[in-house]
Amino acid sequence: MITASRRRHVLVAVGAVGELGPLRDIAHVFERDPRVAVRWTATNGAPNVDTALRERGLDPVPWHRACGAPSDLVLARHTTGEIDGFVLTVTDAHDIPIAVGIPDPTAQLAAEAAIPGATGRTFVMGDPVLDRALALRGRRAEFRALLGVPDGVVLVAIADRRGDVATAVLSRLPYDEFRVVSLHPGAEPEPPGLITIGTESDLPAVLVAADVVVGDSAKHTPGKPVVRRVEGDILARVRAAVSTADAAPTGSPGLLQDKLYALLDLEPRQPPLPRPFDVLRTVAHPPTVFNVSTVEDSGAVVVHRFPYVPGRRSGEDILVLVDTDAADPVLRANAEIIVADGDLAKVRQTLRETHCALAAAATGTRAWFAWYSGETWVVDGATVPLTALAAATYHHVVEDEPITKPVELVVRVGAHRGTFRVRPAG
Repeated sequence: MITASRRRHVLVAVGAVGELGPLRDIAHVFERDPRVAVRWTATNGAPNVDTALRERGLDPVPWHRACGAPSDLVLARHTTGEIDGFVLTVTDAHDIPIAVGIPDPTAQLAAEAAIPGATGRTFVMGDPVLDRALALRGRRAEFRALLGVPDGVVLVAIADRRGDVATAVLSRLPYDEFRVVSLHPGAEPEPPGLITIGTESDLPAVLVAADVVVGDSAKHTPGKPVVRRVEGDILARVRAAVSTADAAPTGSPGLLQDKLYALLDLEPRQPPLPRPFDVLRTVAHPPTVFNVSTVEDSGAVVVHRFPYVPGRRSGEDILVLVDTDAADPVLRANAEIIVADGDLAKVRQTLRETHCALAAAATGTRAWFAWYSGETWVVDGATVPLTALAAATYHHVVEDEPITKPVELVVRVGAHRGTFRVRPAG
């Protein structure tokens, strides 16, 4: 029996690293309350969870000790997957359910059917990740910078865990207009071009930074447009995405705080405050191979670069490869354009060593080009990515005419438009 005078003990059981952030948001309602002692444990002693808890200074209790120690409440996530969003199970020391927190009222029937003892014990707590995202909205520019998203570029967040979703999105969104990030901490940074975040990262920061969320499992996104089906013309669907966010968030930190304190027979001593921002660590694998399409529009060569994904190349695309020590030898042998750091000597060397049609190299803002038949050109003041400028030069030579005298080449890539004087290297 809980009495008013004794200290309360709450155990938080973490079953997976991905659960840790939301559970920390939930347990934060007890922050700075000396009447409540919060302990943490890794369910079944999972080593990666135990390590994650230690990295965050939470000093986990070994699982075998946690199971035997008295607790007034045990907080854990229900994870069998019948319900979208975060579902909190609250049990007593004997593992008997006394409350089940659900994200919104629509989850009640599913929760009561899936969780033994949940009938009559559910309460709407909202979504702890959403609550923190809403509180962090003022730091959007900071989070986009941490993710490496250039100004004017749309950030697409992938909600699905399936790798084929990220692959499909990356292969269809122009790299100079879009960046793609996974919403699952610890996801593999594959294919190249996908931004992932470390397991210790604060997920709400990614939601705040994102412009569009893609995936069937997208739910409770803070005012973001959502594309649920990855099919058909993905580019058109992303651009035409219609917001599916609720007009007002479901639940609030206050609902959760009131319920948990009531279960402890205590009154809160302070209003609920969101947990402060922690850290955002990115794991990026920038693309070094692109499928590139070019088209002339209003006097400019418009260049669209797409991160290369095996099996998704269009017959009209140009394969452009950035030459590095780690370059795939098969792709290097099949690339129409190869770019590298260097000067005129470097592009001539590239032509000798490969089968490409156009070699490009740059030092600072001076770019050099060499055509397979021996012609060489130079551009001063190259202010767009070398892969894009090389593709525009390739387009001009193939579609218009060889460059035998200086020409003005207008190039548009993403939001950038520039005019470049291409002249024979002499």
